[in-house]
Amino acid sequence: MSGRSEKSIPSPEGTTTVLAVSPLPADRVRLREILSQRNWKLHEASDCGEALALLRDEIVPVLLCERDHADGNWEDLLKATARLPDPPNLIVFSRLADESLWAKVLNLGGFDVLMTPFEPEEVLRVAFAAWSRWECDFVASTVKRADATDGVVFSAGNVVAPHGYMADGRGDRLSGLPGPARSRWPALRSKRKVAEQ
Repeated sequence: MSGRSEKSIPSPEGTTTVLAVSPLPADRVRLREILSQRNWKLHEASDCGEALALLRDEIVPVLLCERDHADGNWEDLLKATARLPDPPNLIVFSRLADESLWAKVLNLGGFDVLMTPFEPEEVLRVAFAAWSRWECDFVASTVKRADATDGVVFSAGNVVAPHGYMADGRGDRLSGLPGPARSRWPALRSKRKVAEQ
């Protein structure tokens, strides 16, 4: 990267969850080393099945995924996460990253591609950009959901929730979200669970 230090790359306010999916423990260890120095909480999975199980229970804005796994690949994860209410931005990494992989990832809806071995500055830059995009999408979808219900929106501090949503900012699943989104999420989740029943 052009002379920027890791410290000059912005990071989210509060702690943000990232999921790293790789069959290679060395990749997960390296990502943990890079992200642990900033406001990132790293979850790890060794395959697609393990990742999807975690994604059903945890809100994850950024998904870092090795290109290939024993039980699937990045495309399988991208398709599966697209069905989530607030899908993570998927970043594919590979030692064989090239222009064709990058083009395919972008064309299919992924966020970006990283080459291994990881360069800390590049990982932080791309992860922050993915989180920033996710946060903007999350806010837009929150407003859209509010309009789709009864159109009445109230605000309490940094909480924006449709009328009737419980927005108390508590719950284990919230620890991985950035500040303002953390307090919005329980409202959306509780309304969604009621609708599913």
